[in-house]
Parts: sequence; structure tokens; C-alpha cells
Amino acid sequence: MPESTAASDLHEALIEALSTDGRGIARVGGHAVFVTGGLPGDRIELRILPSTTPVSAEIFAWIERSPQRIEHTCPHAERCVGSPWGSLIYSEQLHHKRELIERTLHKMLGDIVVEPVVPSPALWHYRNRVSLHVWPNGRSIEIGFRTSARQRDGVAVNTCSLAEQSVAAAIHSVNQKFAEGTPDDLPALPSRVQVHRTARGAGALFIFNGECEPAFIESLCSIFSLDILPGGLWFASGTQAGILRHNSPILFSPGALPMRTQSLGCDIHVHPAAFCQANPAVAMLVERDLGEWAGAHKFRGVWDLYGGFGALGLAAASHSLPLEVFEISPQSEPTLRDLAEHIGNRNVRFHRGDLQRTLPRHCHRLVADDLIILDPPRSGAHPDVLRLIGESSARAVVYLSCNPARLARDLAILRTFRFQPRRIRPYDFFPQTPAVEVLAILFR
Repeated sequence: MPESTAASDLHEALIEALSTDGRGIARVGGHAVFVTGGLPGDRIELRILPSTTPVSAEIFAWIERSPQRIEHTCPHAERCVGSPWGSLIYSEQLHHKRELIERTLHKMLGDIVVEPVVPSPALWHYRNRVSLHVWPNGRSIEIGFRTSARQRDGVAVNTCSLAEQSVAAAIHSVNQKFAEGTPDDLPALPSRVQVHRTARGAGALFIFNGECEPAFIESLCSIFSLDILPGGLWFASGTQAGILRHNSPILFSPGALPMRTQSLGCDIHVHPAAFCQANPAVAMLVERDLGEWAGAHKFRGVWDLYGGFGALGLAAASHSLPLEVFEISPQSEPTLRDLAEHIGNRNVRFHRGDLQRTLPRHCHRLVADDLIILDPPRSGAHPDVLRLIGESSARAVVYLSCNPARLARDLAILRTFRFQPRRIRPYDFFPQTPAVEVLAILFR
């Protein structure tokens, strides 16, 4: 036993469940303890970490490993936060995701039926894009995942087992090229790099903290030729955390291509700064199910809020119903137009801007037979948007959420306007992680 660890700090425990951040949950003295690396069925000796809220612990010694454990395939598994459930058999991942959703929704909504999680066709190498942080480490440059928002460095990686093969190979190439230089070789380091699939191989979007100056672009173009990133380079200004600024220009190198993904059964091109689902195979399962459900009802029109390039709206509207898409990113509109043309829907309108400002100008046109679709960011729908929906004449809402806690909050708000959930169906967009998306169908 290390000298710094007293016997009183150690406790034998059984991991009983999993938390929304991927950690195992054990009980010590009747209190929940969150254990990094623990999986259900693990019998361990744990060490309580001081001054942690909620109470957290690390595995000090193994007593018996869970029979649900398998060998993790990622070379970075012991350090990386990208696939914390990669050692758990997939059927158990689906079981625990459903259980997490049930627990989360029950807190605010009471008893509610959650359907089994729809599995992902691919368990590894499913992501068409991966976003990595960039940081200096002495005389070297590293890329990888951060374990917290305030962390300046992170867990360096040279590939990613969640990424499609071309994207994973490109991550390795980007890591190698950065390793050949030093931070002093560049006028500025990007804060984040998104590596994505294009029609010609992988490309990248580099996001800088503050203004993206010409010297920054020239320096990266001299490092990453089309031989290394065949899809070309894109450049954008962002926040210190690497979040894109929507009103800033997006620049690109000669020959740079947009992202390539699939939606509604066809290949489409998406601007690298626009939103698209990272697991297109599961996204198309949602589109299929939504289209079949909407086709069985007689809606007059479809309103797609936080709509991106309108994939969900077009799935519900098909070729016949009028569609209103509300989206803050102007880069999404060209893809919407292409997708609408592909399915033959000529009655599509795109409303660009912050939804809190654009929706009030149009919601008076909502009628009882319109379908509203919500697909907000992790923070959930804004309360003003939910209020406008509640005060409208619409009677049906479809809500796709990537954050069950925010979904529970928003469904509780919609319940005050008499909306009741008829179906809760989760989809596993992110195997090997605790993340899950939930499709909720509500009527009043």
C-alpha cells in the first residue's frame, strides 16, 4: 500500500450502476460514490478522493472484475475519456443507457415508459468527424481530448477508434506533422481542430481563439498539404474553448471540400462549420422512423426548430408537406436546398437567425395540424421557445435530445401546456460512451 494512502481511506465496494458521465456508482456507508473506470459487477477496493462533489473515488485494487467486462480495443483506453464504456459488452451498454434515461426522466416526470435503445449498426469507427483540442507541451504540440472545460492540456492521442477509418488515419497524420515542429514555428496555435470526411478523403477545420489572421492560415497550409489532408483545410475564429463564432467568416484553402455524410438515403455535402450528426447510420434510422410515423398522421405542415440542414423536417414532410426550417447557422441552407431537391419538396423556407428572435415573427401561423420538431443543442430548448410552442395552436411536438436531463426539464415545461409524451425512444448515436439521444413524441 502506498504510504500516502491510509487504511481508513480504503473501502471495499461493488459497482452497482453507471452515471451520466460514464463513471461507476458504488455505495459506501449508504452514500453514492462515483468511481472512475468502474463498471457494473466490479468488486473493488476504492480510495475516496478528498474534497470532491459529488463524492468521487479511484480504483485502488481489484477484488473481482465484472463478468460484463471485455478487452478495450483503443490504444489510449487507460488515459483517454473518449470511450469510457469500451470495456463493457454492448448489450449492457444499451441496458444501462435505457436505465439512465428512465432515472433521469422519472425525477421530473414520474413514471414514464422508455423503449429499448435502438442500437448503432457500427460499434467502432462510426464517427464521420472528430473534434480535438490543440495545446503546447513544452517544445512540442499535442492534440487530443480534454477531461474538463478548464483544462489547458489534455490526453494526447494519435488516432481515434471511434472515427471512420479515413478520419482516424488523418488524425494520425495531423499528430505526426505537429510533432515535427514546435509551438515557436507557428505564429499562433489553433485551439481546436475538427477532422472530417470529405468526398476526397479527410479534411480539417482549424479554429483559432480570436481572429483568424492570414499568417495563421499560411503557416498551416505550409504544413498540411493535400497529400496529407486530401479534403483540404478550413479556418475559423472561435472562443477560447474552441467554439465557433457564427458571425465570423469561414476561410478555406484552394481545393478544400465540404464534409460528406448521408441523410435520407443519399450522400450530401455539409459545410464544415454547420451541424451534422456524427453517426450518419443512426441518424438515418431516426429519419426513417420519424418519416414512417409522420406519414401515418395527417399533418398540414412541419416546423423544424434548431433545424440544421432540415434532415428531420424533410423526413417528416417528405415531398408533399410545406416545411419551415429555423436555424442560426447560414452554412446549413445550401445543404437544405440540395436535400429538398433530392426528395422533390419545393415548398421549403429557411429562417436564419437566433430562434428566440425569428420564431416570434412567425409562430402566429402555426395551426393545430402542424408538427413541430425540436432538435436543440445540449443546453436544451430556450424557455421562451417552449412558451411560444405552448401558446401556439400546434398539438404535436417531436423532440430529439442529446441531453436527457435537459429533455426532462423541457418536457416538464411543455407538460404545463398539456403536452404529454406518447413515445420515448432512445437511439445509440455514440457507442462506447454514456452519451445517448432520445426521441420524444408529444401530443395534447
